[in-house]
Amino acid sequence: MEPGTESCPCLKYCCSAFHTYQDVELAKASDLTNDIIPLFARDRYRSKIDYSVLEPSLRLASQLLSSGGAASWLVTMVDGDIHFVRGTAKGARVQWSEIDSMRDSVGIAIFPQLARHLKEGYFQDVEKTGERAAHILQNLSNMIDIDFANLPPDVRGYSKAVEGPLGPDLMTHWPRGVRSQVFVAAEKYFELFKLTTRQKEGLLSNKELERLLLTQFSYAMTLVHEVGHSVHCAAEGSVHRGEPFFGDCALAEGGYDLEAAIFGGLLDGNITMTTRHYAKDSGLCRQAKERVRQGQYVKNALTLTKWPSGIYQHSYHAGHSIMGSRKDLSLVDEVARVPLSFIGDLFSMRYWEIQKSADTLDSLRVPTRGQWLVGANKKTGRHCD
Repeated sequence: MEPGTESCPCLKYCCSAFHTYQDVELAKASDLTNDIIPLFARDRYRSKIDYSVLEPSLRLASQLLSSGGAASWLVTMVDGDIHFVRGTAKGARVQWSEIDSMRDSVGIAIFPQLARHLKEGYFQDVEKTGERAAHILQNLSNMIDIDFANLPPDVRGYSKAVEGPLGPDLMTHWPRGVRSQVFVAAEKYFELFKLTTRQKEGLLSNKELERLLLTQFSYAMTLVHEVGHSVHCAAEGSVHRGEPFFGDCALAEGGYDLEAAIFGGLLDGNITMTTRHYAKDSGLCRQAKERVRQGQYVKNALTLTKWPSGIYQHSYHAGHSIMGSRKDLSLVDEVARVPLSFIGDLFSMRYWEIQKSADTLDSLRVPTRGQWLVGANKKTGRHCD
């Protein structure tokens, strides 16, 4: 049965390797030796912790934030041209003085949303953009504090604005900004501490090593996501009506925007789902519908979800969370299976040496092994069951 033929109308999905791909177990610990950026230095943490437990994750987060895609996002959202959002169209370019004047006259409640676009001079100049992004991260380091907190099971972390005046040095770089505090689930630290202790004692099994790498990756991604929100706090202050759009993106959510700029989508690890979670009304062929009916398992999968995502949009709106939207998106997303070995690549110095030589502002190239369609529950915003 060939995808896209009359007997298989669902194109690349039903016959893809999404459900049949066999991952190879991760068996090599992180060998990252790069410097940890000041943003994640020990003095940024308010809790009493064993900092060494976090170092592999912090080295990875530092590499991700130094990537070309992250550099493009950072420079756009801090230095980029500002435009009003007019539906799906690019609105008029404005200055902060005009924005402040209009806010005073019409009030924040009916004020139009904003979008930021990369200035023309940065498009082709990788070195210039990378240097400016490094300066932004350096200047941001004294605008963020990090802590651990007891959070609900489905919450990895969150950040909040810390209102109050800034000192003269910070005001030089962030004249409109406020500081922010990032909270990460305390259970993440305890898991890292337990597994790292076993690793130091030489007691870690292969399965536990895989779990350690996935937990280190999850912690790194949580920090990267919250840095996305903290950048907006520093650049614009406490944004009461939502964060600015990144260029022409249909959704505005600083954390996911930054993740997608780095990976070209939302990379999520350690997912266990069945085909019952996937869309049942997307023109799938008989073979695919049978997989849905049987509820075939995909265990501990690494996936890449396209961004902007209709499921995330619906989930935020259902939970009354803030997310800027230019339009309503489909409740069905395309999700790609990513080899688990890609996590091993991310924790390898060799991988990042190759990336540095690529000299590009593009997202990292994420290998995929087949696609599937995932739908949202219209009542709860969660994946359909």
